[in-house]
Order: sequence, then structure tokens, then C-alpha cells
Amino acid sequence: MHIRNKSSNFAAENRKISDSNSKLTILFNFKSFVFMRKFLALFAAVLFAGSTFAAYKLVPVTTAAGMKDGGMYVFERNSVVLNGVVTSNALQTTDTFMRAGLLGTETYVWKLAAASPSGFNIRNAYQINKDAAGHTDLGNPSGKTDMSMTNPAGPAWDFKFSDDGAATISNLDNSNRFIGETGAGTNEYRAYAEGNLATYGHEFTVYELVELGATEAYIATKPSCVRFGNVEKGASVPSIEVEVIYANLSDAVSYSGLTAPFSASGSISASGNKITVAVNPTEAGKFAQTLKIQAGVLSVSVPVAVSIAKGAADYDFSHDFTAISGFDKWGTTYDKHVVKYTNDSVVFTAANKSGNTITNMPVTKGQPVEIILSNSAKAFKAIQFACEQWTTKSQTITLWYSTDGGTTYSKFDPNITSTNFTIGASDLPNTVDAIKISFSSSANQVGIKGVYFDLQDKTGSAINNLEVGEKAVKVIENGQFFIIKNGVKYNVSGAVVR
Repeated sequence: MHIRNKSSNFAAENRKISDSNSKLTILFNFKSFVFMRKFLALFAAVLFAGSTFAAYKLVPVTTAAGMKDGGMYVFERNSVVLNGVVTSNALQTTDTFMRAGLLGTETYVWKLAAASPSGFNIRNAYQINKDAAGHTDLGNPSGKTDMSMTNPAGPAWDFKFSDDGAATISNLDNSNRFIGETGAGTNEYRAYAEGNLATYGHEFTVYELVELGATEAYIATKPSCVRFGNVEKGASVPSIEVEVIYANLSDAVSYSGLTAPFSASGSISASGNKITVAVNPTEAGKFAQTLKIQAGVLSVSVPVAVSIAKGAADYDFSHDFTAISGFDKWGTTYDKHVVKYTNDSVVFTAANKSGNTITNMPVTKGQPVEIILSNSAKAFKAIQFACEQWTTKSQTITLWYSTDGGTTYSKFDPNITSTNFTIGASDLPNTVDAIKISFSSSANQVGIKGVYFDLQDKTGSAINNLEVGEKAVKVIENGQFFIIKNGVKYNVSGAVVR
């Protein structure tokens, strides 16, 4: 990530200003942001009548009265903001945004235009600057969850604010479908029917772009948060650079706040404003801290988070799918394969032995993989699936669970998803006897490297409910688990069967 100092390099963005009459283009490259503004104002007054330059800061909006025709806004949720990019019919987000020093032409800035009879067209500032007649408006086809960027005028959107100031954004032209996250942690958004408000995260913090004063001091960062995502214990994790942008400060800038497993290094000065944030995943768990950047009374907080999964060697059981017996006989067609182990079976709904790219493990084109326990007295306690990316093809993996041996599956609440090809869960209830992973794309190949897990006694099992003496015998008959004690047979519920 490129790191720059707002006060010394902000102008080095080489802002291109052209006059429609003279066709004259001048590139400005000043070292002082304040000097640039003063010089530009004077120069524009002489040569470029009507041309202006402004920098903006984000100011929270908490009521519908703050939404104005012609106003510019940023929509934030979970430390990311809605971006003017649609991929696979889902509106994307970015965490690389600034809270001050904005130009108003960024891809995550949206400009409102009053719609008739009510609401607003939501227009992307970057697209307007690029091509005002092009795909500038946020769209949502009738009756669908699909998002799009469409030609003006797009649908009318409404902003409903709750008492705590959070906003729900709804499409007035599409039965009030609201913009909601496709799943917890996906950071992708679609338009869902009103009846699904409780299912999809949808409350946004809205900010208006307000012009900074010529000498107003500020600090901002890119990105606004640091997310290492899901990493494995002991893994080598690339560090993340945080760019610090500031102007008109009278105090030195410093940073603090991170302790193990995080660390921060670097300096903030005119020669280069870069903080390198690293994580050393030596202990499994979820960690969240705040990197604080401060200059006098001014400060900005950068959330830092990571989820560290146990390493493969830390689990009681593991299946290495690069060592499946008979794998060399699998064909290149996508067929169903069931691999049986001592305590469980792994079901590949449609997988093959690829002849290229990933050749040493099962490959699927986005079809589910299940692990189902065959020992009915046991339940999963923790689990981790490891997959391998096929070249640059992306997948969002979702984790599912079952309490009836894989007959039916449910998503976790909140949903557990991953885009880094490792996914898992811990502290599972002792009723979960099957786990499934699914994939977002049936067009993209992905390798299935292995699964690692811990087991626990299942709720209601004979092991929990029956005091098993020295003469008790555990047996499996026709796939069912029983305990025989003193000539009496008990099933997993502790009930007598003979």
C-alpha cells in the first residue's frame, strides 16, 4: 500500500484541472496542502473562473433531515463503506477510506439527487466525475436482490433513521427492498425484501462530506481499520500498512495502543507517514484492539482485529486429503466421493482428481463438502477446513451445521464465512454431528486440502446419562451405538432396548 503524508504529499496526487474554453491543462504538484489551496484560489480567480477546489471531512448524519439534494455522503457499516463497484450482482465495500481530507470524487462517495415524488437517486461521485451520463446511479432491478450501477435516473432510495442514528436504506421503487449484507463478515450487499430485516445486517452510519476550513487541522488514515481475518496459529501473516494523512497540525503525531499478538512500527513525519501493523499468531482466539494516532487533542482510532484458529497439529483428529487412499484412481470428471474414517465419513458432493493446477487433493467446482460422524455418541467440539485457491479464482466459503446426521443443515448465527480458504468454528454445542462447507461460485475450482477437529460427548448419550461400570461394554450394531451393562442394552439416549 502506498503511504503518503497529507501535509507534504497530498498535492502530489497531480490534480488535473482543465478549462472547457481554453482547453489548457495545468498539473499542480505542491508540497504544502495549505499553500496549494491559497495558490489555487488565486490562480483560478485569474485564469479559471468558476473552478474551485475543496477538501472535506466526514460528519455523522443521524436524522432524515440531514439527507439533502446535492449532498455528498459515505455509508459505513462494520468499519467498511459502500463502494461504487458491483461484482456478481453484489455491491462491494472498502476499508481503504478516509474520514478527512477527501476530494469528493472517491469511489466510496455518493451524491444524492432528489427523486420524484420522494426519496433520492444515489449517484457515485467517482462515476459522475468519470462519465456523468454513464453508469452513475445505484440500481436494483424489480423483484430481485441484484445490485447494479445503472444510467441515470436510477431508482428512488429512502433513508430511515432509528433512534440511535443508524440508517436503513430502502428502494422505494422495488417494494422497499433494503440494502443488506449477504452474510456476516462478507462485506457484500444486496437488496432484500422487507420481511428479511431480522436476517441481513442493514444499519449504516451515514456521514456527510463537509468542507474543511483552509487552516483546519485533521488526522485521517487509510485503511480505516486493520483486519487480518482468519489465520492459523503459527502461520506467517503478511503485515498491513496504515497510511496517516494529516494537515495543519501544531503538535507532533504519535501512535499507541497495540499489545500482543499485535505490534506496530514505523514513524510519522514529513519524510514518510507509514505505520506497519503486524500480528504474531502464537495463541488461538479472537483478538481486537485499537491503534490510536494522536496529535495534541486530535486523535483517530483504527480498530485492529484477528481470529486465530488452532493449527492442524493442535486438533485431536485430522484428515489430510492429499493422502486419501485410492485417490490416484479418481477420475477427472466431477463425481460424488465418500471417504470413510474411524469416527466419520467425508462426502465430496462433486469432486475430481484434476490433471492440472491442483493435482494432489480433491478439487470441486464450488460444490459442498460434508463431514458426518458415524459414532453417534460423539459430537463436534471444534473444526477447521483447509482449502486451496485455484490460481486467482475467488470463493466465499460458508460453514453449516447439522444435529441430525447431515439430513438437514443450518447456517450458524451469525453466519460463519471466509474468503481466505480456511474456515472453522470452536466451542460448538454438543449436539452437532455433521458439518458442511459450501461455496459462493459453482464456476470456480477450489482444492480441498484437509479437515481438523475435536470431539466431545453428545448430549443425551449413554456416556453422559448412564454410570458405566467396569462390566459395561460398548458395541456398534448395524451402525448404531449401544452400551450393554449387566445384560441390559441401552441406546444413545440411555433408554433400555432389551
